[in-house]
Amino acid sequence: MYSKVLLAYDGTACSDLALQEAARFAAEGAKLSVVTIAECDSLPRRLLHGDATDAGNAELAAVSKGRVLLDVVSRRLAARDLDGDLLLVDQTECRDDGVARAILEEASNTGAELIVMGTHGRHGFKRFMLGSVAELVAREATCPVLLVRGDGPGAYDAISPVEIYGQWPEGERPAD
Repeated sequence: MYSKVLLAYDGTACSDLALQEAARFAAEGAKLSVVTIAECDSLPRRLLHGDATDAGNAELAAVSKGRVLLDVVSRRLAARDLDGDLLLVDQTECRDDGVARAILEEASNTGAELIVMGTHGRHGFKRFMLGSVAELVAREATCPVLLVRGDGPGAYDAISPVEIYGQWPEGERPAD
């Protein structure tokens, strides 16, 4: 039994599955910390996903989305009578391997005995262009890592603030 669990959550269907697994540990008494990383949207990522967000608004959008994702997690945990520490890490300055490094750092900071995260199982060109955060975390973590695989077309879809609130949160909508 793990007493401290870190969930890395990015709003994809894969991380929703990971949330379900992490909630099981929390229901058994583990202290749950949930981290989401507000990351920059690199050019290769925008090209592959067809997102035309300009660089001037990318940081604001990333931080806003991170807040929304943590709100989603909070609601989903509350629906199960669970809670957790919610952590938003601003990684918008686009460091190499920044997301994986931030997850590993938060695991260390929280004293996590287990890291839970979703994985898309990308391969080929997409893996080359986007990398594998899960692979780097699993390779370099000092504690066990539970990778939850998501399959199907929705595995890559991420939650947007508009889907949750019907609009951007007040004062956080990026300029057009």
